[in-house]
Amino acid sequence: MLGRRHFLLSVSAAALAAGCGKPSRENLSCMDLTGVSTDDVIARNAVTYMDRSRDKTKTCESCVQFVAPKTDGTCGSCKVLKGPVHPDGGCTAYAKKT
Repeated sequence: MLGRRHFLLSVSAAALAAGCGKPSRENLSCMDLTGVSTDDVIARNAVTYMDRSRDKTKTCESCVQFVAPKTDGTCGSCKVLKGPVHPDGGCTAYAKKT
């Protein structure tokens, strides 16, 4: 029979191991605008950029302006907006890839 301490240590180790795997898009935030100029932040706001598109058929990843990240689980970029861009994000400047 496992003691309480052994059980808690096992559960903690499993949770830590699960968190150390491949980065997850669901947990990814691309809203850190450190180093982005005030004018560029205003431009992002003008096109109502958000990390999660309200319309799942119009995500940044399916937009012609999106530049995919070099590493999975990280933010991409955009040819129109400055700063990090979430693949599942969206804005009013969306233009579908052909």
